[in-house]
Amino acid sequence: NTVFNVPYSQFIKVDLDVRKYFNLTPKSSIATRAYVGLIEPYGNTDFIPFVRSYTAGGANDIRAWAAATLGPADFPRYDGGEDVFAIENMKLLLSAEYRFNITGIFNGAFFVDAGNIWGTDKAYEPTLFKFKDFYKELGIGSGVGIRLDLTYFLLRADFAYKIHDPSYEVGNRWRFENINLLRPRLAFGINYPF
Repeated sequence: NTVFNVPYSQFIKVDLDVRKYFNLTPKSSIATRAYVGLIEPYGNTDFIPFVRSYTAGGANDIRAWAAATLGPADFPRYDGGEDVFAIENMKLLLSAEYRFNITGIFNGAFFVDAGNIWGTDKAYEPTLFKFKDFYKELGIGSGVGIRLDLTYFLLRADFAYKIHDPSYEVGNRWRFENINLLRPRLAFGINYPF
């Protein structure tokens, strides 16, 4: 199984991305998203190519975390451990956003994101997806956003806060007492996240 004597990766990848939008008034709406992804190797390799793996966090994902720094599962991180790049082969993402017009080309949003990444290899227990525990391992972030609607594209700044951080021990994952309103995770983007 080679191409020009180079082995190639074989895998199956399934992504399900469901989005629903509810118009409340001519200038306000609620946008929701549910995303599930799974990738499994077969044949030539027993691993997933790096560029095809799943990550969690970032401006179009779970905005309270920097890109690819959430997870996997409830894997513990040390203080300042957001420079660790996490990848896995299963992902769950849920988002809801209330969008409204402030005035003219300025729009606002209130949002909540939840999700994480997991492994499916039973040989590596710490990151394994377990149906009975996955909801305890969801990273949950919430915040507010400002949007500048320039007709052809939209500039976005989201100010997000970690509400539930699965990297902490059970019983200490809800982070309400640690929220500092003056120190949000700032996420910039072009157009809506979903």
